[in-house]
Amino acid sequence: MKKSEKKILTIIISMLILSFLSTFIMRLPSEYFMILFLAVFIIIWKWFVGINKPIKEYREDYILEMSVYVVTFFIVYYLFGLLVGLTKTNYSVNNLLTIIPLTIFLIEKEIIRYQVLSKVDKHFELTALSVFLFIVFDLCYASTTILTGLEYSALVYFLSVFFPATATNIVYSTLTKKCGHIPLIFYSLIINLFVFIIPVTPIIPIDMQVMINFFLPILLWVRINYFENRSQGLAKNREYNRINLSILIVPIIIIGTMIYFYSGLFRFYAIAIGTNNMSPELSKGDIAIVDKNRTDYNKLEIGEVIAYKKGNKIMVHRIVEKTKEYSEEVFYTMSDKDPNVKKLVRKEDVVGTIHFKLRFLGYPTLWLNS
Repeated sequence: MKKSEKKILTIIISMLILSFLSTFIMRLPSEYFMILFLAVFIIIWKWFVGINKPIKEYREDYILEMSVYVVTFFIVYYLFGLLVGLTKTNYSVNNLLTIIPLTIFLIEKEIIRYQVLSKVDKHFELTALSVFLFIVFDLCYASTTILTGLEYSALVYFLSVFFPATATNIVYSTLTKKCGHIPLIFYSLIINLFVFIIPVTPIIPIDMQVMINFFLPILLWVRINYFENRSQGLAKNREYNRINLSILIVPIIIIGTMIYFYSGLFRFYAIAIGTNNMSPELSKGDIAIVDKNRTDYNKLEIGEVIAYKKGNKIMVHRIVEKTKEYSEEVFYTMSDKDPNVKKLVRKEDVVGTIHFKLRFLGYPTLWLNS
């Protein structure tokens, strides 16, 4: 082993030992500790090994390839969410407290990955050890966020973090030799931060989410290799990818609009009508758009169709009476198909009024929930 390789080996092993000790023995890390730890790694690397210049050749082409891949993933991911259901994320301005350290961590990690692997490219053992180091970095950072305040079993932690981190770091380490760190920073930031920026996410079981996180980087590697191996090469695919991105804007806008209505985070949201009780105004399979701003007891009028909560369900009936029960303001509602049965609705259970409907678009949701 050359002197330079021994120096690299010493740095990598030292960082591995320090990572294990600080995280799993001394339990020191916070997000900011990990950021400082990686910053020290970069300084040590620059001082003892040196910094390579970033790869510029085909950088734009790799970013375009990754952009098409990411947009396609979001379309499929959220279309699936529209079918199985969407749930609110921890979307708030306070997410900056999570986004900022995670962003810095991801950027530092990709810079280190490129610098290390560009030096050990021809040495398999050092390459494998480097990939293991990046897996440990991810485990350490996850221990500061995922496990905070939660009781995860060792098995759940291992499955949900280790396997996706292994696939991700193997793929990223392969790609960084081809495209450098900048395209991977671009891709990594989008894939890791969208859950903090988009206010809704599909309701997906943890085992399925682990599989998605595991196969997502592998499919990226397959896509990049496919386009590299085509006869025209990456550069000649540039215009093709730009056209693809332009085409994908349309489904993104459509899905974004549907998410707006389905999420319940905004003024209007959509519910699927499951019966013909309100026919002909609302039929089974229709999508009813609910106006959440119309919930004031004094402003709601007899004859209006409202959506209200009943247990875990949302019911849709017409107001037929406004009165007081034991000094509490309440509504009485009926379905249009059964005008002889009144339903009492408390004013705090009113979700909103039906603003308009979309015919037949609710059937996919009904089929999945049947």
